[in-house]
Amino acid sequence: MLSDPNDWAFLEDSEYRGRTYLTSAMERFRQIVDRFPQTVVAKRAAASLGFEFFNQFYQKNPGLERVLRMRKESKPRDPLLERTMGYLQIAYELPDEYPIRENVLYQLARIYAIDGDFKKAMDLLDELGKKYPNGSYGHGRRIQKVKEELQTLMNR
Repeated sequence: MLSDPNDWAFLEDSEYRGRTYLTSAMERFRQIVDRFPQTVVAKRAAASLGFEFFNQFYQKNPGLERVLRMRKESKPRDPLLERTMGYLQIAYELPDEYPIRENVLYQLARIYAIDGDFKKAMDLLDELGKKYPNGSYGHGRRIQKVKEELQTLMNR
């Protein structure tokens, strides 16, 4: 299933060649997730898919304020949001020691916030801070700033 040498580059969030390759790689990764859901490779593939769908969602809907306004207007849930959340929830099951799990927690917290589930987003940020206190997101002011922004949104 991982038939193209660049599949490993995509799995490791490295550069990959063009939109055509990306589309075919994503299809292969979906097959891996569907056929072998309990494997670490499938969970890692789900993380790559979740990150890519998040990027597509964010390009389509820049800014949290706009998305929250759409949610208040009861517009239907964006399919990209659902795909992102689904794949990141699968990736959440990666072992804590797995190198990208910290990023999975952070992106999943962002998706829950966008979806309006601020409690779940805060819980994930707390987990991020506890499990990765010296990581890219879990340390000091950065995570505190994100939590303060979420608190402000929750109070609206």
